[in-house]
Amino acid sequence: DPATKNQRGSTAMHYAAKNGNETILGYLLAKQVNLNVQDCQGRTPLFVAIQNGDVSVVSLLLQSGASVYMKDNFGKT
Repeated sequence: DPATKNQRGSTAMHYAAKNGNETILGYLLAKQVNLNVQDCQGRTPLFVAIQNGDVSVVSLLLQSGASVYMKDNFGKT
């Protein structure tokens, strides 16, 4: 199940965003996996992609409807 979370709350979507894997992200988006899912620290896949400076993944997530208003556990967007 692509929505399964590990002990840190990360999903396949988080890992694909972290690793810049647009192919996997596209697959998950086609399966309508929640792209605003938050890990244990409140980070979304978009947050992870931004932290990694991956402009193409950030663009893909934004074009797919990722929210820019989600806050992590520290109140950061």
